[in-house]
Amino acid sequence: MIYKYHQPVLLDEVMAGLKVRAGGRYIDATVGDGGHTAEILKKGGIVLGLDRDEMAIERTRQRFETEIEKGKLTLMKSNFDKLNEIVASFAPVSSLAKFARSPARLATRSVAGRPSPIAIASGKPLAALGVASDGSSLTRKFANFANFGGAKPTDKGFDGILFDLGMSSGQIEESGRGFSFQKDEPLDMRMDPELAVTAADLVNGLGKKELFELFVKLGQVERAKAVAEAIVRGRREKPIKTTAELAGLVEKVLPRKGRLHPATKVFMALRMAVNDELGSLERALPQATELLASEGRLAVISFHEGEDRIVKRFFRENCQLEEINRKPIQAGADEVNVNPRARSAKLRIAEGAPNQSYFASWSTSTPAKSDGTGFGRNS
Repeated sequence: MIYKYHQPVLLDEVMAGLKVRAGGRYIDATVGDGGHTAEILKKGGIVLGLDRDEMAIERTRQRFETEIEKGKLTLMKSNFDKLNEIVASFAPVSSLAKFARSPARLATRSVAGRPSPIAIASGKPLAALGVASDGSSLTRKFANFANFGGAKPTDKGFDGILFDLGMSSGQIEESGRGFSFQKDEPLDMRMDPELAVTAADLVNGLGKKELFELFVKLGQVERAKAVAEAIVRGRREKPIKTTAELAGLVEKVLPRKGRLHPATKVFMALRMAVNDELGSLERALPQATELLASEGRLAVISFHEGEDRIVKRFFRENCQLEEINRKPIQAGADEVNVNPRARSAKLRIAEGAPNQSYFASWSTSTPAKSDGTGFGRNS
């Protein structure tokens, strides 16, 4: 069977918003099947693509073998809330303390229990990055990044960073992890199989009040209390293990109205909880801002009111960013007709402050050996 790659939403709007140019350096923080990345590469950009889903990384690796070989694309399996750690992997270790504009703030801040770049520079957790405590050897794990750019690390940061927070068609239809009720699959919903908690764990382990709060906060589920009660009653008879079992329970409480299946929002809420999607976004946005070049662009496509609210507030309250569009950009009728999933997409774009460059300070430390890359490396 020939795999059909996910169709990216708001493609032209994203390219215009990021001001993609030949030779520019970009992060696709949710690379998925590589739809947006393909267009950036076509325009001559150089891309670091991230995804927490190993299956997505593998599909995209096969799709862009030539670009990877030429050093135009580097792929890494990682959640986007680890942006600081990823870039720190390429920086001269001795200069990491100067990575951010506010070292004192970052020195005391951790990201989801992980150390800040300042803590990394202190030598405490360097082994996790494949770096000796004296900073003498950076990991070769990300060797493909060696051709990222051609600019010196003192030049600037990234010209554009994109977050597309939607699910790909492959994840929904072919992952086998229960993201959709369209197939009877195990109730998993982990984008990264290394995560400890599954959707089945939540459905069978949370109390009625906890389920209610989860459904209201993350799914705006109609009659959320009744749905939570039905789940608790159902699991008393036997554990709820599959998507069909859960969807069947929900449908008894919320009869189908129109085209939207009554379990849609319940499944969305569980998926967002399992993968901590709102928390990851909140942790990632400040890191992305730190990595932007002067007047670099940050673009976020959201599909959920909670996501859009986080992005909107962050863009408007962050003095290092200038909001480009006060109202979110949405897909037109033509795109929605071709790609119905674009209907709920909202694109917000912000620009980094002029003269913003968090890489310039690297030049004040002992430089790493240059290999003609976008980032220096120690060897």
